[in-house]
Amino acid sequence: MSREIKFRGKTKDGRWVQGVPIKNGFGKLTFICFATSDLLSCPMEQIYKFCVEVVPETVTQYTGLYDSTATEFCEGDILEDDGEYWKVEFYDGAFWVVAIGGTAVAELLIDNDYMDLVGNIYENPELLEDAE
Repeated sequence: MSREIKFRGKTKDGRWVQGVPIKNGFGKLTFICFATSDLLSCPMEQIYKFCVEVVPETVTQYTGLYDSTATEFCEGDILEDDGEYWKVEFYDGAFWVVAIGGTAVAELLIDNDYMDLVGNIYENPELLEDAE
C-alpha cells in the first residue's frame, strides 16, 4: 500500500500552504512550490512564479493517516486520546506519536483513527505545556 507524499508549511503571514519544499540557491530560505502541469515545463529562472516563501521550521510531511473525524494530520501535529496528548514525530524512518507528559513514551503511528487532532506545535504550544 502506498501513500501520497505531501508537505505543508506556514507562510510568514500565517497561511498554511501545501506543495513541494525547496531551498533557494543559498540554502537559507525555504519555499513551497505548488505542483502544476505548468511547473514541469517552466524554465528554472521562472520557478519562483509557482512558489511561496514559508518559515523553514514549519515545513512538515503528511503522515497519510487520519484522525477520528477523517482529518489528515502531519508531523508536528498534536493528537488527543482520552485526555492524553501525543505529538506526531518522524524519526528512525517512521512516524511516531510521542506522549506529552503522562506515562507512555512513544508508539509507532500505524492506525490512529481513534485519536482527535487538536492542534500543532506551531500554533498551539500551550498544549505542550498544559499536558506536562
